[in-house]
Amino acid sequence: GGVSNSVGYTINAPVISSLSSGNGIAGSSVTITGTGFSASGNTVSIGGVAASVTSQSTTSITVTVAAGTCSGNVVVTNACGGVSNGLSYIISAPTVFSASPVNGLPGSSVTISGTGFSTTGNAVTIGGIAASISSPSTTSITATVASGTCSGNIVVTNACGGVSNGLSYTINAPVISNL
Repeated sequence: GGVSNSVGYTINAPVISSLSSGNGIAGSSVTITGTGFSASGNTVSIGGVAASVTSQSTTSITVTVAAGTCSGNVVVTNACGGVSNGLSYIISAPTVFSASPVNGLPGSSVTISGTGFSTTGNAVTIGGIAASISSPSTTSITATVASGTCSGNIVVTNACGGVSNGLSYTINAPVISNL
């Protein structure tokens, strides 16, 4: 048996043509459509953070946006190492839905519920004064009202710099129990 000469063969890089949505929050599902994807073994990053691939084919990949992802390009790397073009994906600003309780005194705890929070790196202000944070998740933050806080809005800034809507918080009037 003779041996043939080798012929170079190039695998084309994947090409992203569209996204099912160009914006969302951590936990959102995004379907990427294009060509040159592998039937399996593709990896996807959004804003440089690995996204979880939930389904894939040679023309479509569905991923879940990871916690800690900030706005940036969606990029596919196929199983052969080919790297796609990038399409922009915007992480939406956080949204505050509710707080419990909605009134209290400095030193009180308040649980803030919403979406688009980060698991680390959030900042919370109440009446414009920074509150200390504990137990942050992508949907809930517990904050302690700082000394010197006056009534005003609760505002969450996530790790990506997205700023939420404001939700009213009232500092209770002092009560004189006896003279």
